[in-house]
Amino acid sequence: TVIFSVLVGGSANSTAEAIALTPQGQILISGMSNSSGFPATPGAYAVADSNQHPFLMELDASASTVIFSATGIGGNSLALDGAGNIFVSGSTTLLDYPTTPGAYQTTFTPSFVCSGLCQIGSPGAQQYLSKVNPTGSQVIYSTGINGAMAYRGGSTQNTGLAVDTAGNAYVTGVLDGGVYPFTTAPPNNAPYEFGFLTKLDPAGATVLY
Repeated sequence: TVIFSVLVGGSANSTAEAIALTPQGQILISGMSNSSGFPATPGAYAVADSNQHPFLMELDASASTVIFSATGIGGNSLALDGAGNIFVSGSTTLLDYPTTPGAYQTTFTPSFVCSGLCQIGSPGAQQYLSKVNPTGSQVIYSTGINGAMAYRGGSTQNTGLAVDTAGNAYVTGVLDGGVYPFTTAPPNNAPYEFGFLTKLDPAGATVLY
């Protein structure tokens, strides 16, 4: 039995990539808007143009009411802490994903990956992590988690997120070449693509490992 089925995003071309439930049973959805016009609700975080930017949306338990809809923040992974704050992580090829002062990485370095026989470079993915208040109106902290170089080859593709009871955040994914802020050096025979697990402090300011 289908209890409910609902379309979200209005007329915008969009892709849902993550879903989570609040303790009250409300439904959080996040993903990517592939066109302009993704709807944002008054008071929620929003960017001028949703095209190629993530979204974060909360519905009531019956999926009949949009509690809030935010654009410019979101990702492919969602988690909640005990206070109801929303953590989102993902990767982007754009350099304008929002960051906050004092965060671990406040700017994104242009990154490129090889296409074909490396004759053409494509933009590499940039990992990010954001903590958002329960109403979707304020970014508490937001940071990139990538290697820091004037030119950074490869990409950092986020694939997962968790938050512990102390508010530490854990992100995981795949590094495709390039550099990454490892606290232990990977083995010399590491493959070109390999996974990572990173822990950040509750302020999003320090990589603990």
